Amino acid sequence: MQVLTSEEMFSLFRVARLVLDPFRELCLELALSSSGLGMIPDIAAGAGADQVLTVKFRRAGDVLREAFGMYLATLHETEQYALYLRSAPHKAAGLVSECSDPGTKDKILAELKDEWQLILELEGSASGAALLRANCLHCTFQCFRETMGAYEKSNWKLEAEANGITAAWFPSFCQSASLESVFGDLSDACKRSLQNRLGTADGAPDQVQGKNPEVAAAGFWASNCFATGMLLKYKDCFYVATGKTPGVLQAARLMELPYVFSGKLPQQATDETRMPCIAPVEEDPLDEGSRTAALTLDVGRHLIHQLCFEYDEVRLYGYTLHICDKSLEAKCGTAVILRRGLQELPLMEYLVFSQQILLCTNASLTELLQQHDIQMPKNSTKPQRLRRILAMDQVRNACGDAKIQKLLSLLEEQEAKKKNKEKENEEQKNEDEVEWEELLEDPATEACKQLLARMEEEEKQDEDKQDR
Repeated sequence: MQVLTSEEMFSLFRVARLVLDPFRELCLELALSSSGLGMIPDIAAGAGADQVLTVKFRRAGDVLREAFGMYLATLHETEQYALYLRSAPHKAAGLVSECSDPGTKDKILAELKDEWQLILELEGSASGAALLRANCLHCTFQCFRETMGAYEKSNWKLEAEANGITAAWFPSFCQSASLESVFGDLSDACKRSLQNRLGTADGAPDQVQGKNPEVAAAGFWASNCFATGMLLKYKDCFYVATGKTPGVLQAARLMELPYVFSGKLPQQATDETRMPCIAPVEEDPLDEGSRTAALTLDVGRHLIHQLCFEYDEVRLYGYTLHICDKSLEAKCGTAVILRRGLQELPLMEYLVFSQQILLCTNASLTELLQQHDIQMPKNSTKPQRLRRILAMDQVRNACGDAKIQKLLSLLEEQEAKKKNKEKENEEQKNEDEVEWEELLEDPATEACKQLLARMEEEEKQDEDKQDR
């Protein structure tokens, strides 16, 4: 009903119809085209030599940002779906495939060999073994170690014994009951991994290669603080996060265009025929006189990257989204252009500035505080840790007192709602206890108990008579 009566909901439905269609060819590319979005362009390229992009009007509503987040979430889920089959030991199933592709099979063997050698090296020290148990418990599973051991015995060659063990673990066809059991175990493992920050850097050898695994593991928690749509800079390259994952961060690569944005956004034009119910307040990341290069998605086979970084290796930015015309879309491969701000913030300051700090787990807040040599009691609550972060001088200087006060007000509202909910649960619990006490005093219940007791005595007497 909302899709039929709300223009904003209909616009989101039109984008979702493309993004969520799993069997449509090139659905992801079509989703961010001007025809797929159904939005008119709001930027135009200037005629000057510096190629300044001019924002013609300020777009009302959050439809474009929601559509962009929907696209990134679809990318994230697609990669997560394939991650299971691309990870050891499950990718070893490709070695017993009937397809004749020696190059791919040699690549799989090389990746399995590198991973197995890394595991053996870590297990050679007490600290490395503890690291594996804490973050990569699957390395102790029989399926993993038996498959790896078989190929190590065959000197990482496709021999009959190793192929036989792999074929036994990964048969060609499975019954539906087996598949349901596997997916049930995967769902439970995913829930535990998000709660306990368990993760592995498998699947991202290019980014992790050259780092000490024990040192890199100290930053595994950092990617858990990222949310869909956060713009970051890592090693002089720009990325936008597709979702929250433990261990490594999945992000879409951005490229800089030979165009620049200059100055602030134009004032919001009032259209009395299309008045929003709640007018969103969007902060402008660019000040008057500031200039930044335009960014867009680096569309292609290498759009998605897996990043493994430490806390102080990334900087984050605010940005606005815009739609370009057909000519620029043909050059970029997408109609969505990002207009970033000049101000770059470390992870903790950006989480406070964007209010994403309220969504972080208590474990992530503890790690954030430890990065700044701040220790708090283990029994400290999440609101206590949040208030300690908001009281830091560097956070106040970066975000301003107004933003801090707003977050403190939101935190108080959350605490009040939690107390009211606990009070309602306590009242409900007391009511249940009263009903149970009344049930204990029910005459019918007492009569049933007495009848059962007499039946047990009679059965015992019959057994004694038979023994005699």
